[in-house]
Amino acid sequence: MRAMLAVLFLICCGCTQVQMLPYLDQVMVLKDFGEDKKSQDELIKKIDAGFDRLLKAIADGKMDKYKTQRDVINAFGPPIISEPEVVDGKIYTQALYRYAIQSKSPDKVHIFYDKDGRVAQWESLP
Repeated sequence: MRAMLAVLFLICCGCTQVQMLPYLDQVMVLKDFGEDKKSQDELIKKIDAGFDRLLKAIADGKMDKYKTQRDVINAFGPPIISEPEVVDGKIYTQALYRYAIQSKSPDKVHIFYDKDGRVAQWESLP
């Protein structure tokens, strides 16, 4: 009876491993993701601190101090995403700033840069 259970166990384990082969890359990514939790937490804190500084600059009326994309990135860090956008026939780079985990707050700030990297406009959305 024990031998039969042992054989059944080995067969099941072997089948599971064979079934997992097509998903091995995804499993390894999840494994690495779990092991890298500390780095993720540090990155989230860094992004959130930069966004807090940006919200404070807006609340204090100091956004005019930041004239270029370099000024903004040096002060608040890189945006969550940055992509080209056409407004009134002109191409701008739109940068999105928000908390790293969006459910923390619906607040967002969009900053538009002209082709020379100068801040053309910005908007804060609740």
